[in-house]
Amino acid sequence: MSDTAVLAGPQVRAPEVTTLHGVERDRIRAAVRGRIDDVVLTAGSRDDAHAAIALVGSEFGRIAHCAVNNLGSVDDLTSDLRAGGVSTVLITGATDVPSIVALTNHVHRYGARVAVDATEIIARQPFSIVSHGIDYVICDAGPLPDTRGGAILIGRADWLTGLDDVKGPRS
Repeated sequence: MSDTAVLAGPQVRAPEVTTLHGVERDRIRAAVRGRIDDVVLTAGSRDDAHAAIALVGSEFGRIAHCAVNNLGSVDDLTSDLRAGGVSTVLITGATDVPSIVALTNHVHRYGARVAVDATEIIARQPFSIVSHGIDYVICDAGPLPDTRGGAILIGRADWLTGLDDVKGPRS
């Protein structure tokens, strides 16, 4: 079985997320060197943050998952991207910036957006959403300033704005 999975179908439940504003938002955005207009959401867990990406990305196409440390997964992802219809690629297992940048550039060539679970990297080294060309970052809140636990999702406002209005079970 491949490590690439297309996350399709309706979510059983909407993710529990809350939008941060003001100084709290700005500190987190600055810590990951995000864009000035990036939205910052807190989530109960990384699973909720992954669900939020799946929820918003699925409105624009299919969501693909790629384990960056598995070349077979990258090959399968390329096939999915060539077939078309992939709106967002969720990258997991990233432990170094160069591999994320290379994969992000590859995904962007096909017109898809990139969400990176960057918990491992952010805890160890400086990280920049802007310089690395990433659209969305998911991470544990621990390494970030003034956070209360859980997870953080930060990224482009056009898809994330209003996401916290969909809390609770979906019918």
